[in-house]
Amino acid sequence: MWENRVDTLVFFCYRDLTPDMIRGLSWIINFMERWMREYWERGHWVTMTIVFYFRQDPRFLALTEKRQKEVLNLFNDRKARSTAFNKAKEELICKLRKLHGYDDEIWFEAGLWVVPENPCDWIWRHPAQQISLQDRLEELDILEPARTQWATRSSDTCFLEVAPSDLRDQVLTKHERAENRLPEPTPASASDVACR
Repeated sequence: MWENRVDTLVFFCYRDLTPDMIRGLSWIINFMERWMREYWERGHWVTMTIVFYFRQDPRFLALTEKRQKEVLNLFNDRKARSTAFNKAKEELICKLRKLHGYDDEIWFEAGLWVVPENPCDWIWRHPAQQISLQDRLEELDILEPARTQWATRSSDTCFLEVAPSDLRDQVLTKHERAENRLPEPTPASASDVACR
């Protein structure tokens, strides 16, 4: 996931960005690296509803007490991660918007992952179809490429389709992109501090 991402700017040059906004790019990269799992989960969300799992379904009640606890822990763990991710995302956006030179169009950069507003539900296939997990994931990613923006934004065609016309007119050449590489994330210990 991280290795396949676009690692250059494709619309903006560093020379056209303010020093504050260049620092903001590092914040975004650190955020992406820190929250990779949550990005993936947001795009591949297996629905777990409270009504189903919290003692209202005979299938849940048929589970052993140990298994019920495991299911509830799984639900609560993912819910907690999602809540923390949403909070961190809002804090990052708030800080970015205060930067001199910030423009919402920066999110059209192919190398910056956009957080979907809502989780993308993943409806599982019936087990009788005997489709492997890998095949289901590949099919899902083809049908809804927004779920894997780190991979599907790798061709110009993919990200130019969603970019505003003014940005499409300023797409960088391959040589210019090579000169405008996105920053590397800071080490994990510093990554959380870098966004503060």
